[in-house]
Amino acid sequence: MKSWIALLFAVICLTVLGVGTLYPKKFTAVITLDVEQKPASEQLVPGQEALVDKSERLRVVKEAIKSPQLLRELLLSLPEETSEGMDVKQGIRKLSQSIEVSETENNKIRIAYSSPDRSESYNNLVKLVELFVDGSEKSRKQKARDIYEFAKNQANDYKKQLREAEIEIHKYNTKDLDGTPVEVKKRIADYRAEVKKATLTIDSQQARVASLEKQISREKKYRDKPDISETLLAQLSDTQSRLDSLRSTYTEDYPDVIGLKRKIASLKEELQRVTSPGYVPEPQTHSIEDLNPVYETLRKRIASEYAELIAKKKLLERTNTLIAEDLKRLDRIAEKQVSLAELSRDYEETKSVYQEMLARKEKARVSLKKGGEGGTSYRVYESARFPSGPDGLRFSQFFIAGPLLGILIPLLLLAGYIRFDPRIRTAKTLERCAGVPVLGVVPHLSTPLTKRVMRSDVILLSVFLGIVLVAYLSIAYAYQEGML
Repeated sequence: MKSWIALLFAVICLTVLGVGTLYPKKFTAVITLDVEQKPASEQLVPGQEALVDKSERLRVVKEAIKSPQLLRELLLSLPEETSEGMDVKQGIRKLSQSIEVSETENNKIRIAYSSPDRSESYNNLVKLVELFVDGSEKSRKQKARDIYEFAKNQANDYKKQLREAEIEIHKYNTKDLDGTPVEVKKRIADYRAEVKKATLTIDSQQARVASLEKQISREKKYRDKPDISETLLAQLSDTQSRLDSLRSTYTEDYPDVIGLKRKIASLKEELQRVTSPGYVPEPQTHSIEDLNPVYETLRKRIASEYAELIAKKKLLERTNTLIAEDLKRLDRIAEKQVSLAELSRDYEETKSVYQEMLARKEKARVSLKKGGEGGTSYRVYESARFPSGPDGLRFSQFFIAGPLLGILIPLLLLAGYIRFDPRIRTAKTLERCAGVPVLGVVPHLSTPLTKRVMRSDVILLSVFLGIVLVAYLSIAYAYQEGML
């Protein structure tokens, strides 16, 4: 029984110590970051991402730190002996499993890096946070640069569109020869006034022409000639008077007296012929001198009025044509004004956006000079501390727990064995089981041989325990010195 207990003690001690030597050590280095979020003076670009909410910033930081790009950069920056034998995917997966990101009670970001090597955990954590902060700063500056380039390109595009719109409006105004609606409407009003005046004049003139035609219809074209007998009598009387006048001065044989006598004789013969019953008068012929002056005056006035009336009708027709042309011109102007209004509206909208983009470009330029105004920035709140010891159970705890468990477990097993062993070992047990009193107990007799055997067992047990203790301490020392 004693050898069994000693052996069990040795096995338990060495087993616990062996577990302590094989128990994986994990050293964790921790850095605390402070998150600063500054709103930009004005949103420079539509759709620019807003500040991250507090509930989301832990997720954003975790995704950024465990991103394959950052872990690949960290892996490539490690010493060759650290990353030797690992491909990139395996190394990134291992690094991701070693990193833990959490939030502290005072709203700080806690970044922990765990590794079997305390130097590796410290150096890798410092390098990781350095890459993360630098990358975040570069990203913020790059974002400011991208915003500036975006605003610059947008401003140039809108400037080009503005110039094209100006050229289109200039071409449109250059081709527009119809004038303004005010001018055309005034001209139409003048034409309509002229049409109204001309219509009244034509009506008045047509009335005058009708009156003149009615008046000329009552007049004869030629004056009536006197009767031929009366004419001959008048000529005969006049010739006789002239003859009588000459006779008072000249003799009968004077040539003029003779001529007048002959003329008188001729007139008498003609008068006798035209007054005879069988005389047929010749048709009358008219000369210019016979024209009726009233008729001629009326005819000329009618001709003049007709000519003027035709001219005024032509003018009225032309004026109506001009009115129709101006009405069409007014329609074209209205259509052009709609197009011009659309061009002007597009121009004003483009100009407004262009001015806005110029303002955004200037703000982006100022922000770029300041290194990227606004956004989220990170700074180290608590620097990394070199791990003083591993996480979880330490080797010293295994060292102490080995002997304690080596003693406690055998004692518990021994107590259990005695408790559940059916054999009677005491008088009280016998009295309880048999129900009769025990009169006496024969004491255990120790002989010299038994004593020698006991002494040798104690010596052997002490030597065994000493050997176990020396081995126990040797293993512990070797482990502490890094020999294991």
